[in-house]
Amino acid sequence: MSRKRVKRGRAFQRTMQYAAWLAQASKIAAGVYRLMPREMRDVSQYRAMTGRGITLLKGGMAASEIQARLMAVYLGGG
Repeated sequence: MSRKRVKRGRAFQRTMQYAAWLAQASKIAAGVYRLMPREMRDVSQYRAMTGRGITLLKGGMAASEIQARLMAVYLGGG
C-alpha cells in the first residue's frame, strides 16, 4: 500500500477525514494548552482536549467556538 493510494483512494476517504479532524483539533488544543500554567500542564490533558475537539468538529462546531469551550473547561474562563 502506498501513500498515494491512501491519500487519493476512495476506500480511504473516511481515514483522510479523520486525519484532517485530528490535525485541526490538535492545533486548537495546542493553543489552549500553551495558555495553561506550566505546573498545571499534563500530556493527558492535551490528549483529552484533542479528543474533545475532534468530537466537536465532527458535530460541525466552528474552530473558534471549540477554542472558547476548551478554554472555559480547562482554564476556567475565556
